[in-house]
Amino acid sequence: MGSPPTRRGVVEATPSFAATLLSERPASGGRVLWLRLLPAGISVVVASSVLSWLGERSDLYGTFDLGVFTALMAAALVVLVWQATQLLDRAEAGRRAVEAHYQQLVEQLPLVIYVDEASDNAANIYTSPQVEPLLGYTVEEWISDPDLFVKVLHPDDRERVLDEVARTNASGERFVYEYRVFAKDGRVVWIRDESTMYAVEGQPVHTQGYMLDITRRRQAEEELRVLAWSDSLTSLPNRALLVERLREGESGSPRSLLFLDLDDFKTINDSLGHPTGDGVLVELAARIGGVIREGDVVARIGGDEFAVLAEMADPVLLEALAERLLAAVGEPFVLGGRELRLSASIGIASGRGAEELLRNADLAMYEAKRLGGEGFAFFAPVMHAAAERRLALFAELGRRDLQDELVLHYQPTFDLVSGEVEGVEALLRWQHPQHGLLAPGAFVPAAEESGAIVGIGGWVLREACREAAGWGELCGSPPVVAVNVSARQLHEEGFLGDVSGSLAAAGLPASALRLELTESVLLEATATTRKNLASVTELGVALAIDDFGADHSWIGMLKELAPDVLKIDRSFVAEAGDRQQALLRGILAFARELGLKVLAEGIEAEEQLVAVRRLRCDAGQGFHLARPMPADQLRSLLRREHRLPAVSLRLV
Repeated sequence: MGSPPTRRGVVEATPSFAATLLSERPASGGRVLWLRLLPAGISVVVASSVLSWLGERSDLYGTFDLGVFTALMAAALVVLVWQATQLLDRAEAGRRAVEAHYQQLVEQLPLVIYVDEASDNAANIYTSPQVEPLLGYTVEEWISDPDLFVKVLHPDDRERVLDEVARTNASGERFVYEYRVFAKDGRVVWIRDESTMYAVEGQPVHTQGYMLDITRRRQAEEELRVLAWSDSLTSLPNRALLVERLREGESGSPRSLLFLDLDDFKTINDSLGHPTGDGVLVELAARIGGVIREGDVVARIGGDEFAVLAEMADPVLLEALAERLLAAVGEPFVLGGRELRLSASIGIASGRGAEELLRNADLAMYEAKRLGGEGFAFFAPVMHAAAERRLALFAELGRRDLQDELVLHYQPTFDLVSGEVEGVEALLRWQHPQHGLLAPGAFVPAAEESGAIVGIGGWVLREACREAAGWGELCGSPPVVAVNVSARQLHEEGFLGDVSGSLAAAGLPASALRLELTESVLLEATATTRKNLASVTELGVALAIDDFGADHSWIGMLKELAPDVLKIDRSFVAEAGDRQQALLRGILAFARELGLKVLAEGIEAEEQLVAVRRLRCDAGQGFHLARPMPADQLRSLLRREHRLPAVSLRLV
């Protein structure tokens, strides 16, 4: 018997033998190399263990000769290799099942899974089949063309996407980006792309990630953005978008903002209805768009307010733009067979800051309105001080104890035939604790704007009725008390209650009260206004049209309201020229035809009194006849004598 074989001999022989056995086994796909090599390695380990055990059992050497021992070893190896192969087959089958399960799961996801090489060219290793329904390209097309990804990127997104890819590849950071690509059929698809770098021992191996179709989400976001940033009526940008544009350009060159507000647009909505008003606004939006320069932005920032953001600050060019805008507004609007003419007030401000431009343009627009409307005004710093005063005035007008500081003065109106006091106009004053006695012009416009005039007007009604109730004791035929009412008061549902309540509280008959309305009130008359005026006339309260002729008279409204008195505007009395006299004669003839009493106001001189008496005006009012006076002075006048001086009556 020879010496026993060395372990080395067995170790060297065994792999070759095992490999030969395995080479005869059928194998497929990627398992061939694995199944041929791995079991041989296992068999070597097992055989080495067996030889170690045999080496310790020297008594067996004598029992078996070398040939028998080799045969036994070969048989043992065959058995071991067979068993190992069975185990590996079962493991491979399990692995294949897991792979199939996860592959099915991946291909059911509503996104595209991809794996790219972690190299400069980033060649695609794997792309899931969902790429075809998403973009129209097959997996083979996507993998075979290394430039396809760059080709399908939207031109507006390409540069920033590639820059971001390069940055994340260099840093190893997670890539998260949303961008647009073109599908094979030309559709634009929004993609959310997320990927991470996979590394082994710190070295990048590949990039793995997914692409998700977010087109519908982006479309919904765009629809919401349109709703949030545009005006639903005109489709113009709204105030929010205008502010955003202003803020975006704060660091650039000075720009200009023009605020355009229609004059008396409320009259159209109230008299013709909101559909007509909306039609005007839609057409006006188109007109404005047609006269601005390319690059300027038009926005609707309120009900009848528009803004133009112009990338310039040249006053000459801005003035020309404002003139074009005013001309566009001034062209007649024809809606439903009706022709409408409008005007606008425009405020212009230049600068950089968003808030500064908005505030200054608004202040300039209010200045244009204060100057009479139908024009434009450039912002000036002095407007800030005026605005601050107006805000302070608004705050004071809202004080609860304001009425404690209000007083009424009274100015008589005289019958120009008999010379008697035929009426007394109640005139509001404010005894301000710091500024002294304020005339109506100092605070009534602000009260109108703030809405405080409703409460103030109610107080005037009550106080005037209370004072007038005692005049009967001073003279045989007490004069009528005239009270001015505003459009805001007439628009209130409770106006009739204010009038009837004031009369009842004072015990004053309705015939002793006359309400004075300006022509502008008639022009702004709403259904509520007409209802209130009709109701107070049913009570027996007289109506007077104040400042008649100063505005565009609404003759049809006069027929509907049937007022009792027309108060001729002071401008007709102040001018003694032939033209003014002719106009005054025409108004008097018109009033007589309607059976109206005519009262000329603003009589400041003797010659004016003579002129209106020659034209046979019924009554007159003015400083030449009597100035406004406190209630106690009026009572003294009525108690003493309530007639014009005899000399005035003799002048004809």
